[in-house]
Amino acid sequence: MAPWGIAFVADRLACIMLVSSATLGTIVQVYTCWTVTETQQKYFFYPFMQITLLGVNWAFITGDLFNLFVAYEVMLLGCTA
Repeated sequence: MAPWGIAFVADRLACIMLVSSATLGTIVQVYTCWTVTETQQKYFFYPFMQITLLGVNWAFITGDLFNLFVAYEVMLLGCTA
């Protein structure tokens, strides 16, 4: 194992949380096709939503506290719009 790098841990609970967040994210993404306005689409609603889901999934499988903090910052990056 390398002394530096990003440690990912995928135990049973992390996999369950990943599947549940991916399922809910897909359901929400399909629902927003009918509810998002043109103005929201113009200001990159869908990419910001995907960045937020990336941060959530990253927080579920991270292996140390520093990367958990980075995942939290990615989640906040998606919520800026």
